[in-house]
Amino acid sequence: MNTPTVCIDLGASYTKVSYRKPLSRLPGKHFSSGETKVARIGGTIIIPSIMIQTGDRRQPWCAGEDAAKMTPSRNMKVFDNWKSDFYSCSFDAGMDDPVWNAAGNFFRWLLEQVSSLGVICDNTVLIRVTMPALLKYNEEQSEKLKRCMLLNGWPVKIEVKSEPLANLVGVLTEGRNYVSAYGKLSYGPTLDDNYIFQKIRSYALESRRNKHMQLSVVDFGSFTLDAAKIKLDLDVGDFNTFPAETVSPKSWEIGIFNDLDKPCFSKLFELHGVNGHELSFETKELMKVALYAGDAYAPQQGQLTIGESDEDKCEIASKIEDYCNKAWDELKAYCHESEVIALTGGGTCIAGVRDFFRKQCKNAGVKVIDIPAERETACVKSKSAGLFLWKDTGKEGGLGRLATAMGGASIMLGFERDDQCRKFRRGTPL
Repeated sequence: MNTPTVCIDLGASYTKVSYRKPLSRLPGKHFSSGETKVARIGGTIIIPSIMIQTGDRRQPWCAGEDAAKMTPSRNMKVFDNWKSDFYSCSFDAGMDDPVWNAAGNFFRWLLEQVSSLGVICDNTVLIRVTMPALLKYNEEQSEKLKRCMLLNGWPVKIEVKSEPLANLVGVLTEGRNYVSAYGKLSYGPTLDDNYIFQKIRSYALESRRNKHMQLSVVDFGSFTLDAAKIKLDLDVGDFNTFPAETVSPKSWEIGIFNDLDKPCFSKLFELHGVNGHELSFETKELMKVALYAGDAYAPQQGQLTIGESDEDKCEIASKIEDYCNKAWDELKAYCHESEVIALTGGGTCIAGVRDFFRKQCKNAGVKVIDIPAERETACVKSKSAGLFLWKDTGKEGGLGRLATAMGGASIMLGFERDDQCRKFRRGTPL
């Protein structure tokens, strides 16, 4: 783990970026320690993935928060869910394809932003990008992604890693790594102060004979529903390696964007005569937060307020229930025998989604750890760009939304070469 690592959690709606410096040996200790940090870009930890082709030669593309705040005109082309098209098996990655150009310009812009934070993105840095664990996502999809990044300035060492696995690692490590003198993740110290692991251990009855407990971590994302399960040893003192080989990652094409937002808002816009294409990404996000919380919202000055009538409320509740039933049909079989389920991802910010899965898990006798609701963090006052511990991101980020990015920087839990392990044991500085 002496290689600096940048991880990109490429989300359909929002992208998160993390950075892990090479680990350094603790004075007088036989292990090294380090914490992964997340990037604040353009004033936000949760970076809008939207791209807008402006039609203006002076600034042909607009990205990030600037694009999110922009109200698109008729001559502009908005790419607000380009990730699903880019990953499509039927997508032909031609240089003139609009989706390919949108993706390429996003990666070029993102590289500029990451570099501006002082992160040197040259060939000494390892780049990791997370991808859903869908059966149809093969080497061809990975190579397509790498090629697009390489053509837009990213260094050659690019790895594609499982999104649900990265999420689970991020939840269990909280971005913290302790590596032993033998180059392996020191399982005990990593989990010792971990909120999730302590919560799991508190659920275990003192009289239980089986010291193992199966945990499932579920990520309710915009593009996919991701899950990973692992059997944890509650007596972690004897373990020096993270049991990554026992993790079972899986993804389904059930996403908040396609399966909840689109059907819900298309109906509401039709009822109120609103042209959704004329609304900014930021406006639609604010409206989504309000409506899913049971509040009303006027998308533009002078327009009718959406969400006030019983018909609106019924439509919203119906679409939330449809999404939840669709997701639960997949999860209930996959999470079978799990005693604890941790809920993560942007979808858990929707009360109707959280409440539905809490109820289903309670009926099944499963404990639920709702990370965004149960973990309070101190938010940094500054909104300036920089690298921050997830604990300092407050409600802006939090572990529930940043776990995949942090875990993706730490999936290879150990030193990369045996000679580095030998040097470390002899006390040679890394």
